Amino acid sequence: MQPATTGQPQSHLDKPKGFIMIITVIVTAALLSVVVIKTALGTITELDTSFVDLKGIKAKNTAGSCIQEALIKLNRDNDYTGENLTFNGDGNCQIVVSGSDTTKTIAISTETNDYYNNLNVSVNLDPFEITTWDN
Repeated sequence: MQPATTGQPQSHLDKPKGFIMIITVIVTAALLSVVVIKTALGTITELDTSFVDLKGIKAKNTAGSCIQEALIKLNRDNDYTGENLTFNGDGNCQIVVSGSDTTKTIAISTETNDYYNNLNVSVNLDPFEITTWDN
């Protein structure tokens, strides 16, 4: 016994049920993947930028600590010429003091995790005051 037919020949172009649903799922998954990847790459870029900013802040803090140390020592001893300082593995700085008997220039060079910062400060010794501060 043969099955009943509807009278229309079956075409090879007829799509099986669910074909559109499968295509929709694949396209949606592809679009979601693009969005997720773009978001992840944006987050990585922001983290990298934040890390560079943090290194810059550490270098400036190191320079600030060095200049404070230099100012204190120069105020106590007008013949202070500078030194090299290391900060618990977080960085180091070189202090160079030059100038006359009444005016001194303090040059600070810092290195913190491959990030560099320079700072120059001019000081009058009598009365002791900072005259210029150049980052």
